[in-house]
Amino acid sequence: LQKIENHTAYEKLNAVIRKEIDRNRSLRSRNQLKQISSKIIHDPLLKNESMALSVRARNSYYGFKNIYYSIIQDVEMNFFVCSKRVALIEEHPFLMESTEGYIGALSSLLIPCRELRKFDEFMATLRKLKNIPTKKEEHRMRILLLCYNNEIIYYIKTYAFEKGIRLIPEVKKCLKKYELKINKVLRLVLYYNMAVLYISVGNYKQALENLNEILNTKELNIREDLIGFVKILNLIVHLELGNEDLLEYNVKSTNRFLYKKNQLYKFEHAILRFIQKKILKINSVIIE
Repeated sequence: LQKIENHTAYEKLNAVIRKEIDRNRSLRSRNQLKQISSKIIHDPLLKNESMALSVRARNSYYGFKNIYYSIIQDVEMNFFVCSKRVALIEEHPFLMESTEGYIGALSSLLIPCRELRKFDEFMATLRKLKNIPTKKEEHRMRILLLCYNNEIIYYIKTYAFEKGIRLIPEVKKCLKKYELKINKVLRLVLYYNMAVLYISVGNYKQALENLNEILNTKELNIREDLIGFVKILNLIVHLELGNEDLLEYNVKSTNRFLYKKNQLYKFEHAILRFIQKKILKINSVIIE
């Protein structure tokens, strides 16, 4: 009974921090999340892993620490706890019965592997994720899309843009196949990263098509932080394509959106000012 109560307590801590993340989706709300998580982290149960009285509780302990280190951006410690969690799951087969949990643990480990450029560990983890045995279509779909997204980011980070471009038709075929079932956030993230790939090789027309897939979606409120970046990229792409007639309206629209969502920071403001100056220059040339 004590072990069950202990595990339940860890699950409650995870639920609290996840709720706060959902409430503060903006990347720029990180300071607020840091303040909230710094209070929770002082809970006696989070002092060290010995406070977890069972394997399941330890799994939840590592899960919480993964979220916490992601919020405070301690990539080294995040890599450490994610590695420990994956090892724990693999050492105890009954934990692997929760396919969703193992998928989550592996996909969480991929992030610090990428950020620390531990690419051998990254590729080994990616292979594990790809090879998870499952008969459930929802799990197969999630694994496929997570793998595609991580591969695209890997190609961006290693400047292997052409390899990433070659992967895109396969990704889009998968997106079409699972169109009605796919997680909406993951769909948006995939289109965003494909747009970044196309921008990286100077294919602005294809970049715009992918950005429009995001901007034309009905669920623009699910990741407002991402939509802010998309709108900025959209302006840059239109500028590169020479779509001056669309720029003036889009600059005003983007400015209103970012201001309304409290995302109009120095970087965004600088980009908007730069594009506004470009518009003025273009218009002055046209007038002459």
